[in-house]
Amino acid sequence: MQVSQYLYQNAQSIWGDCISHPFVQGIGHGTLGRDKFRFYIIQDYLFLLEYAKVFALGVIKAYDETVMREFSNAIQDILNNEMSIHNHYIRELQITQKELQNARPTLANQSYTSYMLAEGFKGSIKEVTAAVLACGWSYLVIAQNLSQIPNALEHAFYGHWIKGYSSKEFQACVSWNINLLDSLTLASSKQEIEKLKEIFTITSEYEYLFWDMAYQS
Repeated sequence: MQVSQYLYQNAQSIWGDCISHPFVQGIGHGTLGRDKFRFYIIQDYLFLLEYAKVFALGVIKAYDETVMREFSNAIQDILNNEMSIHNHYIRELQITQKELQNARPTLANQSYTSYMLAEGFKGSIKEVTAAVLACGWSYLVIAQNLSQIPNALEHAFYGHWIKGYSSKEFQACVSWNINLLDSLTLASSKQEIEKLKEIFTITSEYEYLFWDMAYQS
């Protein structure tokens, strides 16, 4: 079994809780209050800025030019492509630049990004790759699940979010992350793999906490 599948199997129940969370289901059924989604967009904007820094550690810790370039491209994808989803809603919800500049991450948000950065600093390119994987992969799975709800993709407000995170472009980014982890761990010891599982499980738990934080806002 490839390491990515091992990690995925161990986090499936957590991801199931994410999919069934009322915030996520509210996006899929178009019933989520916009005030909650507005809070989420601001917090996720702050999250993405820190998330990109974890990928920057991948550039630093890359073992060859190809992987260095791939992590550099991933940073561009976050700041230009994924951030474009947020910029769409920043305009729709009339969130000002002053609001974004003055916003502060919640404790759950700051704890999540601090954990990823800490594991990335301490570890190798393997730990960096594992630390960023749960976020993108779980979003893809969630969006693909929501896209199966009748009329979800066509929803006037939330359809854009579902389309963005279930797109072929986003799927390609996630596939790169999965494939890189599997290639990096071909000769990894059981102890190394268990450490990666720990990172992946904890970041998956943080994903659930992020959804819940947004819903409780």
